[in-house]
Order: sequence, then C-alpha cells, then structure tokens
Amino acid sequence: MIFPYTLFPFRQLKLNLVYNQLFMKKIFFTFGFILAIVIISSCKKNVQDPTYKGESVIFLKGPLTGNNLGTSGPYTYNEINFSFSNYPSSKTDTVITLTAQVVGGIVDYDRKFAVVADSTSDVLTEEYEFVSDFMVPANSFQGKLGVRIKKSARLSATTAKLVIRVVPTDDFLVNATVKDLSMSNPNTTLLTSFPITWTNQLARPVLWYGQFGLDSFIGGYSKVKHQLILDLTQYGPIFEIFLTSTNYNLQKYQIRSILQQYVAKYNLEHPGQPLMNEDNKTQVIIAAQSAPRP
Repeated sequence: MIFPYTLFPFRQLKLNLVYNQLFMKKIFFTFGFILAIVIISSCKKNVQDPTYKGESVIFLKGPLTGNNLGTSGPYTYNEINFSFSNYPSSKTDTVITLTAQVVGGIVDYDRKFAVVADSTSDVLTEEYEFVSDFMVPANSFQGKLGVRIKKSARLSATTAKLVIRVVPTDDFLVNATVKDLSMSNPNTTLLTSFPITWTNQLARPVLWYGQFGLDSFIGGYSKVKHQLILDLTQYGPIFEIFLTSTNYNLQKYQIRSILQQYVAKYNLEHPGQPLMNEDNKTQVIIAAQSAPRP
C-alpha cells in the first residue's frame, strides 16, 4: 500500500510540467501576437510618415522673398506671379529657381528627384522648360530646380499657369501629409506642388491720372505708350518714383521728351504708317490730355 503513495509526487510533478508548458505556450503566443502588431504598425507608420525608418521625402520650396521677385523678408514664396510687362519688351524669358528640399537623412551619393506638370496647369509646352539636372548632391538636403518661363504673343491678353508637382523616385518618396519639422514653422504642410503664373498684360498705373498724372504731359493712357516708357526710360511699370521724388515734374518732362523724339523718328521712317495705339484706330500722340479723364 506504500507504492501508490510513493508515485503521487511524480504524478503531481508531471501535471505541473504540463501546466507550465501550456502557460509558456500562452506567453509565447501572446508575445508573438503583440510583436506582429508592432511590426505591422511600424510598417504602416512608415508608409504614412516616411521620415521614420530612414526613408526620405522631398518637397518644393519657392525662392526667398528677398530676391528680385519680391520684397525683403525671411519667408519663401508659396507661389510665383510674374509679369513680363514690368520689363522692357526685349526681355522674352526668365528663369525661376525653386528648391527641392529633403526631409530625412543625408547620404554620401547623389540622389535623383523628378517633377511633372500637373494636370491643373494651363500652359503651352513652348512657354516653359525645366533647366535642371534633377539631382540632390551627396551629403546635401537640397537640390535646385530651374524653370524657364517664356513670353508668347498670347500672353498679352491672357495668363499662363504651370503647376509643378514632385513625383516619387527610387531615392525619394512624396508625402503630402508630412509636416515641416523646423521649429520656426512646425505646422506648415510641405509643398508637393508649386504654382507659377505669368503674363504680359499691361495694366494702367494708378499714377497715370490724378494729381501726379502723366496725362497732363503725354496724354491719355495706352498700352503702346506704357510699353515705350518701359523700353526707353529707367522708370518702372507703376512709376513709384513720382511718390517720393521732390521734383517729379522733371521726370515727366524727361518721359515726354524721350517719347516725342521716338514717335517722330518712327513716323518719319514709316511714311503713311504712323505709330498706332493698340486699338489700331488711333494714332499715338505724345501731348497733354485732351479727353476727359476716366
């Protein structure tokens, strides 16, 4: 009768081993399940926010407002609006330089980025071209993207619009949801597209009429006269100098003299075909305003 009792501890030990094995299997299963969730979540996070896991994203930055396209300041443009009408007619194109900015780590080799003209663009293919090697140099966070915009005949009456959009490459992802990581602009959404609009439409300056008006020197406004002032004199498209000059009449006399000489010479060289205004009906006359002011 002693034998059964001597076996009891061994039976109990066997049961304990079974329970322990089941408990360990449960722990391993639970740990594996949690690990799988973490891995899946990490992958998902990496897709949504490529700044994790060493992935790099690329976005576009406009030129600084301190360049010749705007006033000085610490900010960059989010879009460019350019008018050839602000320059002499000999200016037929210009290059606007954007920055391809990287969010992520730097590497010791060159990386390629790519852009396309977005479907929202309204521009002719001959009115622009990209002048860039589409490269972020080794050990750099930035590449340059040059866009040459061109003046065409139709832009005297309309506006061209080019929306440049970055697209993924083997080196860079594109993610419109990534936020600026800098302390200065922590909530700024990075730009994956950048709009540029340009035209050659002249608009009558406010100062053409009124107390400081040109009309009392060279007559009523016409785009032909306006363009002659841009081409032949050093004064800007809206003549801000008249607001600050202490002797603005001197500039007006200069403008009148220069334009009168040009028109006289043109008419002499084109007998029977005098210089006409844009309506092709009225002749360009450089004289005091004779019609009522608008």
